[in-house]
Amino acid sequence: MGMRETPRSIRAYFLFSGVMAALAAFAASSALLANAAYSTVNVIAVVSIVAYAGELLLIGIRFPTLLRERPKRLEQGVYTVLAFGAMNAFTTYASVSPAILLVNVRRLAREAAASPPTA
Repeated sequence: MGMRETPRSIRAYFLFSGVMAALAAFAASSALLANAAYSTVNVIAVVSIVAYAGELLLIGIRFPTLLRERPKRLEQGVYTVLAFGAMNAFTTYASVSPAILLVNVRRLAREAAASPPTA
């Protein structure tokens, strides 16, 4: 049997990616401020990177709760990450990794729904 993603590893991915995206947003915004290049496209790019980082961090922080209580909301969050990743081409894995993780998130949601609740 091959390796499978666990809830902990997926959560770590979302947290790590969120922190990296937040650092990228900080670097982009500081470059904007340093160069005074306030074009609309640049501002939209920075805002979308911040939103991308925020969604990754939100999913990472609330992952166990969302997996247990609201798996559909978790899937919607991953779709949002996919949309932001498609808009922002600042990293190669921005849209590929969440697409792969979506399969694992769905699998984990099915497993969480099938397992009896723990008291």
